[in-house]
Amino acid sequence: MLKSIKNDLLYLLGILSAIAKIKKYSEAYKSPEKLFEANEQLNYNACLNLLSFIGENANKLSDKLKSTYKEIEWDKIINFRNRVVHDYQGLDVFLVYQIISENLYKLEISVCKIIENELQSGNFDKTEYTIAKDDEYYKFIDFSKFKF
Repeated sequence: MLKSIKNDLLYLLGILSAIAKIKKYSEAYKSPEKLFEANEQLNYNACLNLLSFIGENANKLSDKLKSTYKEIEWDKIINFRNRVVHDYQGLDVFLVYQIISENLYKLEISVCKIIENELQSGNFDKTEYTIAKDDEYYKFIDFSKFKF
């Protein structure tokens, strides 16, 4: 798909969906070790896969959107995706836990604001947004957070 701000809504919704799933898979574990050990590392591995997905979607975003919202460190998100994919065993469990417990909350808020702003400005298609609200794929997103 061509990189265009008109296509960015679904990538951002994908990021929000991944964040919501990571929260669901990690919320019961109050330490990096507990998350790592949970369910034979199933939860940890799922979280890593979703973090990789977030980086992949960030990489697909248009340059226009990324330059408009420079407060988000897109390059760090994309670079972390590359670390997850290419240096899986070398990842620091404590760093992964920190990203999950601290950074994702901030990213979620920022992505919600981007979606709100771009829907209001007309860069995103409101019909596409409305369809996404009813799509099973996005069922983990709390659409009530959006204010517009």
